[in-house]
Amino acid sequence: MALAPKFAALGERYGDRIIFLKMNRAENREIMKTLALRGVPTIIFMSGGTEICGRLTGNSEATAENIEAAITKILAV
Repeated sequence: MALAPKFAALGERYGDRIIFLKMNRAENREIMKTLALRGVPTIIFMSGGTEICGRLTGNSEATAENIEAAITKILAV
């Protein structure tokens, strides 16, 4: 997955303020159902167990640039 190295780099950059989690869909089918995950990759921004700032789904939306833009927006609040 081309996004993985960029996601890891964002985790290093913002890891002191945001928790980055990666989930294996084959091992976490119940979580996928609960969160209604269909597209891969899907980036979900959550706070206190509640989804915030929308989702980025698929290769056209879940880009490093869009993820960083959402992080910047979240941290500005």
